[in-house]
Amino acid sequence: MKIRILKFLPHALSCQGFVYGKQRDYEKALGCLNQLEEGRKTVPLAYVSSWHYALVYAGMGRTEQALDALDRAFEERCDWLIHAGVEPRWKEIRDEERFRNLLSRVGVMV
Repeated sequence: MKIRILKFLPHALSCQGFVYGKQRDYEKALGCLNQLEEGRKTVPLAYVSSWHYALVYAGMGRTEQALDALDRAFEERCDWLIHAGVEPRWKEIRDEERFRNLLSRVGVMV
């Protein structure tokens, strides 16, 4: 039996997109979003949560899009959300009321 190695790593890709966004290299950050979307459609068994998209949007400073994606991640029951209250990458949107409401729905305290 052959084991197929998965080369599509959504978490690494979303982290890379976050960094590109912080560097204001929006073309590369958008490229990461496109790769996430392509992987979601074409890679069997790959889990691409809306949390991954939110991370790239947050890096780019697109707060509303990041919050929309985080709301979708909540609907998907993404387990990454339990770390949202302490994850440093969410620092810039942590004071947003929608973000605080999300944390409340998740059941974590900040």
